[in-house]
Amino acid sequence: PNATQHTLISTSSFPAGSAELRMIQGSLEAWHAVQGSAFRFSYQSSSSSGATDHGDRKNGVAFSSQVGDGTLGITFSTDLTNGDRLSADVLFNNRTNWSFDGSPTWQQYDLGSTARHEFGHALGLNHSNLGCQALMGSGC
Repeated sequence: PNATQHTLISTSSFPAGSAELRMIQGSLEAWHAVQGSAFRFSYQSSSSSGATDHGDRKNGVAFSSQVGDGTLGITFSTDLTNGDRLSADVLFNNRTNWSFDGSPTWQQYDLGSTARHEFGHALGLNHSNLGCQALMGSGC
């Protein structure tokens, strides 16, 4: 499917110039590079609240305590009755020990691969090893 998603990134979660913000932006851009993909993310602007108001017709990204223990990230989506995606909010567990450089230690989780996975859900994709392998290689 073709999809463009305009995304608000929480400035409190991902401060300007931070490694966290670069990782999120790179993960959004990774969807552009998938051969044959028509998915596009558009970085619309920053938001102080980010993704905390589900169903507000805005797509947001933030760290949040709304994500349960043992869960790295979650995507809340609002769809119309015809199946079109109205909005999606991607939240990352703010209690997780994240790596922001793509090289997690055995005690960390890689924010980039988790973000790419969750952004797939934001675009309406369900779990599939095909898309996972296109974005993350053998790490699926």
